Amino acid sequence: MIRDYFASSLYREVVAKASRLYRELPLEAFYKSIKVKGRLDLLAVMEDGSLVLVEYKLDRSLVARGGYIDQLALYAWLVEQHAGRWPHEAYLYYLTSGTRERVDVGDLGERALALLEDGYIKLIGDTT
Repeated sequence: MIRDYFASSLYREVVAKASRLYRELPLEAFYKSIKVKGRLDLLAVMEDGSLVLVEYKLDRSLVARGGYIDQLALYAWLVEQHAGRWPHEAYLYYLTSGTRERVDVGDLGERALALLEDGYIKLIGDTT
């Protein structure tokens, strides 16, 4: 698994070319009066300043994928709260198969706001 990751196109195109990498990055911000927090697997700051989110996953089932997309949406919102800009790209990397899935970041904004409005923050942890 590890060797496959280092040989992957995600590693070559994002990780190896980033000017800065933040692993297991803790993020938190308030939405209205609710604390939203999470721990992003990887935030890559590219040489042009663009931001790339990466979440590592084991389960590639369609059922799990919906939750992963929700998680990426909330992480993208949290990154924007801290960095002042929306991520340029987002990926799910499936460790067991060694494959990546690019997630359309344009769709994540509305999804994040809908989740936040619904109070759907249990996905990323404690709200105290």
